[in-house]
Amino acid sequence: KPAWEYYAKTWGVSLEYIQNRFHPDLDEKGERKWMHAKGFSLAKWWQGVLQEEKTTSSAPIRVLWVQGTGITSMSQQVKIKEAIDKLDMLIVAEPFVNEAAIITDRKDGIYILPVATQFECEGTLSATNRSAQWRTQVVKPLYESKADHEVMFEFAKKFGFYDEYVKGMKMRAENGNVVQYKNDFVWPDDAVREIARTVKSIGLSGWTPERLRKHQENWHLF
Repeated sequence: KPAWEYYAKTWGVSLEYIQNRFHPDLDEKGERKWMHAKGFSLAKWWQGVLQEEKTTSSAPIRVLWVQGTGITSMSQQVKIKEAIDKLDMLIVAEPFVNEAAIITDRKDGIYILPVATQFECEGTLSATNRSAQWRTQVVKPLYESKADHEVMFEFAKKFGFYDEYVKGMKMRAENGNVVQYKNDFVWPDDAVREIARTVKSIGLSGWTPERLRKHQENWHLF
């Protein structure tokens, strides 16, 4: 619970708001069960579809949104295919069709959203060891493609939580508190600042867009 309280504070939303995003089933303490329940790992998301190991609920996962190469790098491809075949709907947000869309034999219920390539976006890239690079946009997104964050913003607007979703980018730490100090945000700069301020993970704290841009500009000196 302290972790949820921390993120509510740093995102500028109430704990009650976050609690209300979860299924209303209550535990013996009167708190929402799913908020504190063990979920499914990225590598074993298919268990939530096939219900081989029940964790959060008896209700199976019915829709999968794939954004990135998570499916591509996983083992248990037989289970993954079985799970994708069983889903009600699969959405793949990729510039190219990846394994998630072609491993299945299904003929419908698959939607591919054309997201932009790395050359059409700007922001940070983090490796597994948490080393980072700044990525500069080379060209504007072509045709109907959109950058990943634009797709997620449209999703948040559609389902009614856009204001809360972007509010963290308008916040900053001030005298031991987290306060909203502006009414709009600059992408991707304020997203980087939110990560640096919020995420308590080795290597991710303290980054600034200015620092990472300087690193990129001076690569030839490293």
